[in-house]
Amino acid sequence: MAIRRHFAIAHRRRTSFNYALLAISVLVPVLLFGIVALLDRGAVLREAEQRVADTADVFEANALNVFETHELIATAIDASLGGMSWDEIASSSSINQYLKQLAARYPQVLGLWLVDATGKLRNSSRGFPHPAIDLSDRDYFAALREKNAGTFISHVVTGRVAAEQNFNVARRRSTIDGAFDGVIVVSVSPEYFTKFWRETAPPLNMMAGLLRADLNILARVPSSPSATLSPTSVTAIAIKQRDRGSFRTDSAVDGVDRLMAFRRVGSYGVYVVHGVGVSAALGMWYRHLAIYGGFFALAAAALFLSSRHALAEGNRRRLAEEQLHHAEKMEALGQLTGQCAHDFGNVLMAVLLSLEPVRDGSTSRAALDEAVNHAINAAEEGQKVVRSMLAFARQEPLESEVLRIDAILAAVEIMIRQAVGAKSSLVLEIPPETWPVEADPIQLELAVLNLAVNANDAMPSGGTLRITAKNLRLRGEPSGLNGDFVVLCVSDTGTGIPKELISRVFDPFFTTKADGKGTGLGLSQVYSFAKACGGTAIVESERSGGTKVAIYLPRALEAPAVAKEPPKAAETERAAVKQRASILVVDDEEQIRRVVADVLSQHGFVVHEASTGDEALATLPSHPEIELIFTDVRMPGRRDGISMAAEAKKLRPDLKIIFATGYPDSPRNFESAAILRKPYRVHQVLEAVDKELAL
Repeated sequence: MAIRRHFAIAHRRRTSFNYALLAISVLVPVLLFGIVALLDRGAVLREAEQRVADTADVFEANALNVFETHELIATAIDASLGGMSWDEIASSSSINQYLKQLAARYPQVLGLWLVDATGKLRNSSRGFPHPAIDLSDRDYFAALREKNAGTFISHVVTGRVAAEQNFNVARRRSTIDGAFDGVIVVSVSPEYFTKFWRETAPPLNMMAGLLRADLNILARVPSSPSATLSPTSVTAIAIKQRDRGSFRTDSAVDGVDRLMAFRRVGSYGVYVVHGVGVSAALGMWYRHLAIYGGFFALAAAALFLSSRHALAEGNRRRLAEEQLHHAEKMEALGQLTGQCAHDFGNVLMAVLLSLEPVRDGSTSRAALDEAVNHAINAAEEGQKVVRSMLAFARQEPLESEVLRIDAILAAVEIMIRQAVGAKSSLVLEIPPETWPVEADPIQLELAVLNLAVNANDAMPSGGTLRITAKNLRLRGEPSGLNGDFVVLCVSDTGTGIPKELISRVFDPFFTTKADGKGTGLGLSQVYSFAKACGGTAIVESERSGGTKVAIYLPRALEAPAVAKEPPKAAETERAAVKQRASILVVDDEEQIRRVVADVLSQHGFVVHEASTGDEALATLPSHPEIELIFTDVRMPGRRDGISMAAEAKKLRPDLKIIFATGYPDSPRNFESAAILRKPYRVHQVLEAVDKELAL
């Protein structure tokens, strides 16, 4: 099934590649269009940001000119008054005419006002004689009476002489000894600024504003319903931090997304703010998109048609190649199937020949023990074959142990010599100081044997197979490996592999052997084993120069464990548990369920059985003494072992669970649960049960 799936996946990948190429012929121009459009958008926004900053500089210069002019006006008025008393000022029509003429020169000036030390208006640029008006409550009067604060700019007010919106620029008058002696006030029209802004800035959803450092708004386009700016707005925060800058924000007044710039006006506590709407600023970009889109659409259409024609021609040539390749793979599959059938035939033959005399009943006790041991050994060999096949298919989790390479090679040295053949010699050079490694012993044995078989085929007239080991400390090479590794090198003096084929030797089903002499799976197993251990495998070879395969295995941090015989029984330690432990065994395979139940019963446990997940859940309420569920994972019916265990834990959170499975994946939502891999032995069942019940 896995091989068939491999072919199906390969076919789907080829088909997907063809469609992908056609898609790319369209997507590449689209991607380029997107990149160009994105870059152009950035350029348009940067240009807009620069225009906003430049316009803000113009607004700042205009405002600075206005306020400096008002200072000069106030200075000129103060000088013209000379040493006149306030009564003289109030009765002077010439002062009134002077103020009128001065105000008429400047379009931003609404009025000029002279206010004495008590806050009374004494003369102005308006009618004469002037009305009696008290201005002592104005903010500029209170501030300048308190101290000489220089030029004071008030908030917007409605005039008391003429009901006009204005803000005031005021200067303090002082006596010779420095005492407060009234103020000179210049009333400024906010509309002067708004008109200038509209005439100067481009109409791109523009806003402009003049505000004091305390966020009081003096003038704004478009007008604001609020007299102050929110202190939490981006503009307010920026103004508090620095005197000038640029940013992008949604307006706190009208919610429009704008590119903004602000400038402090000279030394005055006043700021000009300018912004343009982002969507309006991108108008030029939208026009560019129409031009770019037409060009790239034509390019995409031309590329798509060319690619479709090229693929049609390539598919016709590839069809013949695929048919030949498929035939070669089927031959390799036949060889693999034959080898598996041969291995399992040997296992079954050994089991049958060992057990048939037992059935006759005439066998002595010693012969009976020997026959059973032969059967068990044969079954264990079958278990190794299964694990090797699953490991090759990358579906069997490696059971890593801390190993000494010399011990592993000593155990399989006879098989290696048989694999190499009588014509060739075997040299083992494993220094005693070689570090222990962490690997699956069965997969390590299989990897070495696969390489020995390959060496034998490469040395038809005989030669030397040399196996060496060396401690290395790696720093990024090869394959990005770092740390302590043991490199196990298997080299022969055979025919070698052409350099142009080296990159393919680890591919499944690829072989350089003659027809009928190889499946192309040996080196693939070696490579997948090394990668699964956290290392890698590398091949060095050339035609007629022999072949060397280097397997890099990570150094183990612990010493190899001392081998122990599997425990036969621990009756004394288990006795107290067995007296009270009740176990529910769940498996849809009746033979397996009964064997496990018999084993547990024979060792003193109380056992209940269920063939499905639903039956197991129905058993629990009537048997509250059940402490542990021993369940298969994949079972037919409405509930498999995993969903049954989850439901059982909801009913009885204290229940212990042991999953028994022949599949490699851990049960979902139970990744930390006890898992017993099939096929298992009696002592493994008892150990797992004892461990869970002891927790």
